[in-house]
Amino acid sequence: LLAAIADAFIIPWIKTKIDSNKFEKLMQYVRIAVEAAEQIIGPSHGADKKQYVLNFLKESGINFDESVVDMAIEAIVLEMNNELLKDIKTDDYIAAKKASRSSIKSKQILKQEKQDKTISE
Repeated sequence: LLAAIADAFIIPWIKTKIDSNKFEKLMQYVRIAVEAAEQIIGPSHGADKKQYVLNFLKESGINFDESVVDMAIEAIVLEMNNELLKDIKTDDYIAAKKASRSSIKSKQILKQEKQDKTISE
């Protein structure tokens, strides 16, 4: 859903403001900066991370209208959060499958032990 919002609204809006080559370059630099800010600064501290991204873009010679940069940052953050949610859901699914298998195996072992006990009595 979040990716659909970015694809449907944010990215097309940015594309109306700049040509496609500049758009690709902007998005590439913003992605690098956002990922670096997340790694260096960590969770929360949104204002600090945004300033890090803006400084990175400025130092890299990437100059765009602030509203375009804000939307690009939001689009990249939205994509990253969506990717993270997919990973979490996948990890939860894998953990649930393992737990289910473990539970089934435990039940089978208990059943076998009960049968063995009945036979030996």
